[in-house]
Amino acid sequence: MATALLTLALTSAAMALACAVPSHGTFFAVTGFVSLPLLFMSNAFVPLSAMPAWMEAVARANPLTYAIEAIRLLVLRGWGGGVPLSLALLVIACVLLLAVGAWQFARQTSERIA
Repeated sequence: MATALLTLALTSAAMALACAVPSHGTFFAVTGFVSLPLLFMSNAFVPLSAMPAWMEAVARANPLTYAIEAIRLLVLRGWGGGVPLSLALLVIACVLLLAVGAWQFARQTSERIA
């Protein structure tokens, strides 16, 4: 479930970006530039408690953090603990990013439909 929600969130963000940039080259340049910092600014390699305050704040805004947290807790402890909270925060990120992606898509395609 966490991977499906993360996939939906990242696909929605990519759709919004693809509709906002002028060319394919720009899209791939931006996604390439953003993908590694997105990974490194999550709790994939370093626990949130070990991060400096500014990096922890960025990691908490990163949907990847909550997907990793949910998967890590499911593997180590099973269902319970912080899994429902992580999934709920991931759902919120999905809803927000899907709304942005749909809005950007509608904005870019509205003149073609009318």
